[in-house]
Amino acid sequence: MDDLAYGIRNKRGDWAPNELVKPAPIWLFPLQPKAILKWLPAFFWPYNILFMLSAVAWWFFALPPPES
Repeated sequence: MDDLAYGIRNKRGDWAPNELVKPAPIWLFPLQPKAILKWLPAFFWPYNILFMLSAVAWWFFALPPPES
């Protein structure tokens, strides 16, 4: 990966990006429902889905039943 495709370095070697960081649309006001719905799959896939599945697997396979 070439970092110069995403920013520049000055003569001291400090790197600065070409674009500013954009916050997630859920934090922007006024709310933009289309942008939030478009952003949600990228938020959940793949890591958050894996974390949720591991929590469910832990709940069912590692923890004792609530009755005990």
